Amino acid sequence: MPERKLNQTVRAIRHTAKRHQLRVGRFLAQFGVPDYTIFTLFSLLMGIAAGLAGVGLHEVIGWLSSFFFEAVPAAGASRGGAGLLIVFLPVAGMLIQSLMVHLAPRQASQKGVQAVIKAVGVRNGRMPFKTTLFHFVAPAVCIGTGGTVGPEAPAAQSGAGAASALG
Repeated sequence: MPERKLNQTVRAIRHTAKRHQLRVGRFLAQFGVPDYTIFTLFSLLMGIAAGLAGVGLHEVIGWLSSFFFEAVPAAGASRGGAGLLIVFLPVAGMLIQSLMVHLAPRQASQKGVQAVIKAVGVRNGRMPFKTTLFHFVAPAVCIGTGGTVGPEAPAAQSGAGAASALG
């Protein structure tokens, strides 16, 4: 049931955004603004959204990293368990990520830049919002808890998902 509600909310947001996008385009066209200028403005907005998604991913990773490797060990250091926490935090992150993969296998199967290229080539650039959200949260948890993956592909996928939602 919550998935259905999320889908309805995403559809309503897209419908509203598309309606406003058309209004802005018509409004600018009334003043004689050329189509390529309108296209450039929308491209600029999508680039800003993609950049903010990438920066947001890096901020979430930084926040999780500081929480797990500064706040949690400081609390455990009084009992002498800080060393064990440093070892088991990446394991806990991978368990959380494994649970996410188990709960959302379809979103987990669409990985990185390959999924972005496929979305552009096959689905006219449309990326499901759930996939974008999954590939924002899962790598943030993994990297924030000390996992050994890089943030480049998740940042690209988050940015592409933000641009897809606006487009």
